[in-house]
Amino acid sequence: MASFSGMRIEREKDYVQKVEHLDKKAQKKWSEYTTLLKETSDESKIQEAYIKVRSTLRAIQNTTKEFHNQDQKKYRQDSNYIKANRWLKDLENSRTQDTEPVSAWQPQIQVLYASYKTEIQMLGTLLSVLKSPSQFSETEYKEVQIAIVKHYNVCTATYHKLQAVITRGKRASIIGKDGKPTGRNDGIITKEFKALDKIASNMEKIQVTQTNEFITLLPQAGFLEEGLSIDYGSAMVSEKQRTRNSDITALPPHAREYPRYRKIKGDGNCFYTAFILCLLQSEEGKGAFAAKLLSEELNPSSKEASQTILDKITSDTQYAKTFWEDNDTMLCLCHYLRHVAADWMSKNPDHIQLHALAEEVGLTIDEYLETYVQTMGVEAEEPIKIALSYAFNFPTLTLDLSNGKQFPSHEDQLSLMTLARDGEHYFALFRTRD
Repeated sequence: MASFSGMRIEREKDYVQKVEHLDKKAQKKWSEYTTLLKETSDESKIQEAYIKVRSTLRAIQNTTKEFHNQDQKKYRQDSNYIKANRWLKDLENSRTQDTEPVSAWQPQIQVLYASYKTEIQMLGTLLSVLKSPSQFSETEYKEVQIAIVKHYNVCTATYHKLQAVITRGKRASIIGKDGKPTGRNDGIITKEFKALDKIASNMEKIQVTQTNEFITLLPQAGFLEEGLSIDYGSAMVSEKQRTRNSDITALPPHAREYPRYRKIKGDGNCFYTAFILCLLQSEEGKGAFAAKLLSEELNPSSKEASQTILDKITSDTQYAKTFWEDNDTMLCLCHYLRHVAADWMSKNPDHIQLHALAEEVGLTIDEYLETYVQTMGVEAEEPIKIALSYAFNFPTLTLDLSNGKQFPSHEDQLSLMTLARDGEHYFALFRTRD
């Protein structure tokens, strides 16, 4: 009897510990979810956070059911089950809370919109100052750069808050057959919805334009001061994923040859991001990158920080495995790659018919390189892809997912990296499972 009693006590203790752990996890996930509801308009992020909260709460309920041996009468009276159930109802209600009329959201939208326009105009003025560094001392110029980074982050935070409020206003302007807001994304689209949608679209264009100018002029922003970082949103590189489970329809058929892949953020820099990710994960690639950094002819603003990044990758094995997690790092490296490509193209114009490319868009060669190659956020055209592969002497294979065809940069050499192309977007593919 004593032994049985001891087992029961241990079982209860284990149950309490499990529920406490899950409860803390649920609180954390709930906090992240409610913050996203207030501050972002990215529905995919909100949905992802919603699912994490829901799955944690359901885990609490399942743990309670197991403890009570699926006895419905007992587990439904358990305070842990009751609390999780109440929480699940609050969670469900949070997804349909935008039932106030759109007029209720208008004042907040107007205030935030006015603030955003003022801040973004100021950012444009500050960025123009960066184009005249000679008027400052080295110390003053760095202080100006730091101030600009901080102001950019303020603009970005206001942008996300405004987009989040507009998203709620849009939901509130979708009405049901009874003429009342549905609080969801389905129903009758009103003129108020269209007006808000237009504001959101215009804002996105402005934000993207200013962001690209900002990271073109200040790619090393995240390396100016300890603790300073660019608010660049979601990660530019994802964790490695199983190719056979990919939601990219055309990718699973290639799982046998490429069992793992990484998604890349679609920000106009995806080719450069995928390229530098693969380049710096091989010894040959790191050597080629180090050799390029020794060139005295190539001195973009991202060079010094890129050297710092490479030194750390070379000396710190843990950092070498995770450097891609940091957007500041990846933005800096992408900027440097763009200048490497432009440099190689200017020295080998006939190889990629550079004169014809520039003439086609009515630009000089220098103007073409500055506009289409060196500017962040501009998609990489085919000549640029060839240029980088040759600049680093790093043969690259591109897998076109639309037709399954493979395009090597070097016909006579074995490819050292493989990128997948889905339309204009790129992913990194890996032949190993680790």
